[in-house]
Amino acid sequence: MNDRLTAEIERIRSDPSIPALDEANVKQGVILPVLNTLGWNPFNTNEVRPEYPVQGGNVDYSLRIHGANKVFLEAKRPSEDLSRHQVQLLNYSFADGVRLAVLTNGLNWWFYLPLQAGSWEERRFGVIDLRNPDVSQTADLFKDFLSRENVRSGLAVAYAEDYLDRLWKDKKIEEALPRAWTQLIADPHDQLLALLNQQVMELCGLGADQDQIRRFLANLSKSTASPSNPPLPASLTHPTKARPQNQPTDKSIGRKLVRFTFGGHTYPGRSWAGMLVTLAEIICQQHRAEFHRVIESSNHYFGRTPEGMAAPKAIGNSGYYVGTGYNANTIERRCRYLLAKFGYREQDLTIETT
Repeated sequence: MNDRLTAEIERIRSDPSIPALDEANVKQGVILPVLNTLGWNPFNTNEVRPEYPVQGGNVDYSLRIHGANKVFLEAKRPSEDLSRHQVQLLNYSFADGVRLAVLTNGLNWWFYLPLQAGSWEERRFGVIDLRNPDVSQTADLFKDFLSRENVRSGLAVAYAEDYLDRLWKDKKIEEALPRAWTQLIADPHDQLLALLNQQVMELCGLGADQDQIRRFLANLSKSTASPSNPPLPASLTHPTKARPQNQPTDKSIGRKLVRFTFGGHTYPGRSWAGMLVTLAEIICQQHRAEFHRVIESSNHYFGRTPEGMAAPKAIGNSGYYVGTGYNANTIERRCRYLLAKFGYREQDLTIETT
């Protein structure tokens, strides 16, 4: 798939006629070839159903697995403003219970999780621009979110949810950093004063007293007051999801873990984090040679080192770590992600809660 998909993206990028195409030609010349390279059969209407009827209209394509709608895809011409059409697509998807939706004009592909909480914009988790010179990255994103195999196994949804979680964390950190800096210099710790004084001495050979440093930091604090809504860094090329203000935590999630069963064995539910670690240990033991795959594609939930993780825990003696500092819903998704990644069925894990 890799070579075919990369070649198809290169073909589209280098075709000067595509920006002037109408909607029908975008479908024929861009969308269907891309879907074909991603493992979908565009000649099988039971798999790629055009003009699928939904309440209030039709969606251009429904991507189906064994008769079930998995992805709704709406197509527009390249000159079309996609933002004008997202509400309709997501209404269709939400009404039909479809977990993934795609809106594209052939060049830009917008990806959504329609059943997530939040506004329409907040449900958009990724953007692919086929004009991006990094063709390898573009191909990887297509495979993650839209390959038939990932859609079939549930990995596409798991990857999408990982994207939202990671981007939400990045956004919250970027928002907090200016405020943290302002608070730090407004009420500096002795360590900061000593560090700044040491740097002054290295520059001019003279030491400053603490009052002088505090006055400097107080003036700096006034001139660098953080904006109420700082912009995201330019490096974040994908839109982020702003979580609801009352996002539940482990203490307020409303579910207490009693026990869980996996592989025919039942384990006591001491904590949600403990379940994730135990499941990771079992799967790592059974798939030690392939477990690196989850490390390479987990967006910081699993890793070879604990750095950057939320409440990292060692996965047995494997040398790998898993982040456990998440609420019950997120931890359950991480467990389902592990199952899908290594070919287990969703019903292989049962969780009992109160």
